[in-house]
Amino acid sequence: MNRANIHVLHTQGLQGGQQGVKECIECWGGPGKHCGSDPRRNGTFDCCDQGTCPVAPGADATPTEYKMLMRVRYTRDVSKVTAVNVETYQAPDCVYEYNALPSGGGPENKVSKTWTVDKDKEFLFAVGHMHSGALNVSLFLNDAFVCASYPVHGSTPMVAGDEKGHIVEVTRCLDDGSAKGYPNIPEGSYRNHSLRVGKGDRLRVDGWYWVGDSDPRIEPTPAGPHLGVMSYMYAVFVDR
Repeated sequence: MNRANIHVLHTQGLQGGQQGVKECIECWGGPGKHCGSDPRRNGTFDCCDQGTCPVAPGADATPTEYKMLMRVRYTRDVSKVTAVNVETYQAPDCVYEYNALPSGGGPENKVSKTWTVDKDKEFLFAVGHMHSGALNVSLFLNDAFVCASYPVHGSTPMVAGDEKGHIVEVTRCLDDGSAKGYPNIPEGSYRNHSLRVGKGDRLRVDGWYWVGDSDPRIEPTPAGPHLGVMSYMYAVFVDR
């Protein structure tokens, strides 16, 4: 069975301009939102579920049709297929989402979570999941750095797939020898071979977000604190 987790947000013609876009994609509360103005739910799924982002007066309300294309490779020769398992490591504290706020007076926000490996396994693939403002999501084994996923930002305004200031791709952290490298990420951050771990080893995921007043990577979307963000590491493994 194939599944997809797809977030679709229409950000054209919103009230408040680019600040309105920021509030929409970060699930800020407010009038017309399912969560209302409850500060305890600000930035949560409750503020993006069953609600709409305020549209500017006079904005074009004509419905727009969008289509999605997905290419899937498959084989009917199941003897060539090895069953794998998938785990999701979520920082901090296995929560689905959190608010990245300034801490310690610096422009960076860091969260972390450590797990103890339950059995011998080999990780074949790992990729981070992050939101706007992310710097990276990193993986460590027994406190030694393994690899990191980085955001790739678009550069062309209003072009689907290359939207300026938005994340359009996330680099792989780990792959079993078949993936391409990435030219614009720090050297040594991408691991192009599998990772074996043993029972009792410690896996750690760190999530880093930039919460400073200025962030050219996401312009024209405003910088600053980011609500409703995620720092996940999706990992595919086989038992060993």
